[in-house]
Amino acid sequence: MELNLDSEVLLAFGYTKETATITQIGSGLINRTYLLSPLSEDQKYILQNINTSVFRKPEDIANNLKAIADYLSKNYPDYLFIKPVSTVDGKEMAMIESEYWRMLPFVPNTVSLDVLSEPQQAYEAAKQFGKLSALLNNFDASLLEPTIPGFHDLGLRFEQFTAALNTTTKELKGKAKPQIDDALKT
Repeated sequence: MELNLDSEVLLAFGYTKETATITQIGSGLINRTYLLSPLSEDQKYILQNINTSVFRKPEDIANNLKAIADYLSKNYPDYLFIKPVSTVDGKEMAMIESEYWRMLPFVPNTVSLDVLSEPQQAYEAAKQFGKLSALLNNFDASLLEPTIPGFHDLGLRFEQFTAALNTTTKELKGKAKPQIDDALKT
């Protein structure tokens, strides 16, 4: 289904309603995501409206991605890392009517999964995460800003886990015993 977005959003990235089509893709669990298909070129793009209820400082997302992309580009130029497309005025994101928008190149033959249907998908995701983590081993993480405070804080997550264990029912603990035991292994 083709959508009608505010023309300023398209103009921020150098397109108009006459030069590109827009279709919604994905489930939109967090951000509203669209496929932008320029009429005069083969490259397609992902256009995202950042959810500021989840990401209160969207500029931190943009700055983090730029820092990582610059590092990978310099140190691992053959690694495929999707770098955001700048706006026509050179910014990482466009702000139109108090909404933040970003554009990324669309990678053909790829999908984004909300729910996994087979273990191989989890394995492949973990493998790629491990590869990216290894490439970023010497990256100065102090350049990054947390985009959701506490989200990646494993100490906090463990505290939440143990608090849940202390407040849940014996019945639920019994049902989840193998998973609980596995999580508590050191």
